[in-house]
Amino acid sequence: MPNPPPTPDLLTEGQRRHLIASLGFVERHLHEIERLTDGRRTSTPAIFTREARDLPADFGTAIRPSIADALATLADLAAAFDLAPRHTSDFRSVQALVMSGIVLVEDSAHRHLVAYGPVHPDLPTRLDPLLDRLHAQVREIGRALPARPSTEGSPP
Repeated sequence: MPNPPPTPDLLTEGQRRHLIASLGFVERHLHEIERLTDGRRTSTPAIFTREARDLPADFGTAIRPSIADALATLADLAAAFDLAPRHTSDFRSVQALVMSGIVLVEDSAHRHLVAYGPVHPDLPTRLDPLLDRLHAQVREIGRALPARPSTEGSPP
């Protein structure tokens, strides 16, 4: 599907920040779903997030003992108070990510952007069809889930 020419002048700065934040969450949800389904860190480049690798080179080495100590304390807390680990479910995680993604897309429609400034008259015809397409794509991921989680790989 051909992309229409960019029209950044249709958005106020507040609307732009809202869309970047909301669609950035949708993007992270999609990457997390991808990670859950293929078991690896995604190599798909991020569109709405740029990570700065700005920690000092020796930071990991410097904090390794503190992390080990903190993890030991967590183990002590778990043992002292008989805190059983919670069981997570990739199925439930994907379900939640899909539902959250759908809500984020719906909240990005032009009618919700009025809270961030006056809505340009051309914005609904430019923004909403793309959001409708994204909405359908995220829903399709949810529809691909089976009715029930798989029992293979489940904790005993």
